[in-house]
Amino acid sequence: MTFVRKLILHNLRMRWVQSTSIVFMVLLGVAVLFAFMLVGRGANDGLALSEQRAGAQLLLLPAKAGNYLSDTALLFSGAPVHHYMSSELFEEVRELEGVERATFQFFSQTLDASCCSASGETRLVGIDASSDWLVAPLLDDPAALSDGLADGQVIIGAAVDGFEKGTGRLLNNDVVVAAVMAATGTGLDSSIVVSADWARQLAAAIAGYQPFWELNGQPETLISAILLDVQPGREERLEAKLEALGDLRIVERSAVVAQTQQRLRAVFALLAGVAAVMALASLLQLCARYWSLSWERRGEFALYRALGATRGDLRRLICGEAFVLTGAGALLGLLVGGGLFALLLAQLSAAEAFPFLMPSIAVIALIALAVVAAFALLALLAIIIPLQRVARIEPALALQQTDIG
Repeated sequence: MTFVRKLILHNLRMRWVQSTSIVFMVLLGVAVLFAFMLVGRGANDGLALSEQRAGAQLLLLPAKAGNYLSDTALLFSGAPVHHYMSSELFEEVRELEGVERATFQFFSQTLDASCCSASGETRLVGIDASSDWLVAPLLDDPAALSDGLADGQVIIGAAVDGFEKGTGRLLNNDVVVAAVMAATGTGLDSSIVVSADWARQLAAAIAGYQPFWELNGQPETLISAILLDVQPGREERLEAKLEALGDLRIVERSAVVAQTQQRLRAVFALLAGVAAVMALASLLQLCARYWSLSWERRGEFALYRALGATRGDLRRLICGEAFVLTGAGALLGLLVGGGLFALLLAQLSAAEAFPFLMPSIAVIALIALAVVAAFALLALLAIIIPLQRVARIEPALALQQTDIG
């Protein structure tokens, strides 16, 4: 067995060009399949979780907000847009017939490490705890919001870090983490939630925001978004009433979710098609390569037989070479696929906001094992014919070969 292992390594070094081409072929196939499977799993999980933890049915924003972000981005990313409307509109909206419940939010700004303990880009959102039904269900203890949020208390999203031991800094203020939200697969995961009143106070003190207040009024009289749940059967009538209130952008959750699902299905169908083509191409190339090698090396194999190697030794030699090359290509492919996954995610996120939930380490490991197992199976299928050919080689053939490889 030791001799066979040495012979495998010797043959791979002597045929380094062929060996490198097989490794590269496997690397490419594994990288594409691994990356596409991760993107597909994360987006499907994100959309499913977003549906499970559904937010408001209707999202009302100032009409100008739609000039900067799509409905999908507004709904799923929660990106703060610096357009405001009078808080009096909220009182008017929640009294409309057909409104089951309503709450509002105040978008302050997007934070970074220079003004916040969080290490990455983080959104600061003010909520009305007395009417909120969106944040409380994401907390381990929904009662944490029953008494509201005091100034200096924050609720952080699942992806927000930098608040070790439950404390941190926010716009030159010491803060205490009151709770951590569960993952949603949306922009809420990268948000810091505070009371609407304190968010307004913080916004009023931000240098460079004075033009917003000159245009819209003082922060204490403003809100950024109204979120509504509608009584069954009252949707169309309520939307007509909302349109009559003024220049508002009405985002309907069900329509946006359906549109997002359709887009994701189209993207993932394309990704799945590319991955399938790559896997098939890898199988065909592996089969062709090992079949040709078994033919080109028949004299070499016959000489091994003449020197005492058994058919089992020759099978182990072929299997060993195939699985060493496939294993090396698969391991390198997982590394390249991880980079490709990050690139794909960045491109998709930049092109259109959509809910995405990063797969857990366990899920990533399972996907990696599945991809490696799939290519190991491809390698096994590719060497079936060479193994059959080797079994028929006789030692006497070595005497007839002038070139034994």
